[in-house]
Amino acid sequence: MSLALIMCLAATAAPLADVPFDDDFGLIFFEVRVNGSEPVSFVLDTGFDVSIIDADVASVLGLEVLETKEEAQPGGSVEMSRLAPVSISIGGLAIDDVHLTTAPLSGAASIIGRQFGGILGHDVLERFVVDIDYPDRRLRFIAAEAWDHTGPGQVLPVTIIDNEVFVNAGIEMPGGRTVFGPFKLDTGSTDVAGLNLNFVQDSALIEPGTIEIGAGGVAMGGSTEGRRFRAKAFIFGADRINNPVIGYTVDSAGFENRDDAGTFGAAVLSRYRLILDYQRQRIIVEDGPNADGPVAEDMSGLLVVSPGPDFDTLAVAQVFPGSPAAQAGLEPGDLIISMNGRDDWTLRDIREAFKQPGPVQIVISNDGVSRELTLVRRPVVPRD
Repeated sequence: MSLALIMCLAATAAPLADVPFDDDFGLIFFEVRVNGSEPVSFVLDTGFDVSIIDADVASVLGLEVLETKEEAQPGGSVEMSRLAPVSISIGGLAIDDVHLTTAPLSGAASIIGRQFGGILGHDVLERFVVDIDYPDRRLRFIAAEAWDHTGPGQVLPVTIIDNEVFVNAGIEMPGGRTVFGPFKLDTGSTDVAGLNLNFVQDSALIEPGTIEIGAGGVAMGGSTEGRRFRAKAFIFGADRINNPVIGYTVDSAGFENRDDAGTFGAAVLSRYRLILDYQRQRIIVEDGPNADGPVAEDMSGLLVVSPGPDFDTLAVAQVFPGSPAAQAGLEPGDLIISMNGRDDWTLRDIREAFKQPGPVQIVISNDGVSRELTLVRRPVVPRD
């Protein structure tokens, strides 16, 4: 980091809540009680303007529905309901007058491979200073008026528009040109960055000779269509993430074109201790132990999901054209029975294994027919 940007960081008051979190795929899972319920697993997602609870969980808890309607979301419309205000608690912190919205979260659970019942969004996060301590896997909520900072950290201004938080960041292309823009802070994304189509087109970001691959995605409203390429760097504050794979959306039911550049996610943010100080229009990042290391990337070209409720099945949802998986003969709908002789892989295990290079033997089944093939893992988007 630049010495000019080194600032101080520490809480001057005891946190109102200090709770552990799990970080599957860099996502932040922690426990929340709703109206005094048993703990419900929530994801902290800075990319959501409102807080969400799964529709089935809301029904079980007997939460009062005020209004239900179809809401446009990336990938397609979703039935969502506005609920009567509730009280939630995180550790010893009780937060009143929270306006939850229902949405079906089972599809997202299959992508992550674990059950969760809600999403904590901007409407709650803006009330506090929120310390997301990725290195120690602790989540702290601090009263903003009693907080200041006195330790090392990089302070970055943010712009908040319609309950969405933007940080200026840049994409440096292999030819040396760098394009900056407002990127939405999105702890609910596992990627380095995902760009909007109009930002890519308006900035002529894709250069002659840029290698791209087709790569679909999944959002709350359904499937999306996109492409991926390799940038020279993603620039965030004084830091550079070198040679990342960057995606951009081609079709997401109208959400591919927005006024901002796109999002940047947990593949970047989880390298830091991240402090959200929205009331002062800033975030603070403090280097974690892996802040200067390379970003691991998928070397299979597969999107594998694990449908609930037991998450004990590994199903191929997408195969990226021209990828190692496509060359090996994998197809959407294949079930992964075993890999290298093991049949006890979890979704997290297998995605981590797909970040390593080299051949693996995979047994798959489709329509009751099993076969064995060799997947040679390599960078899906070629490196220089």
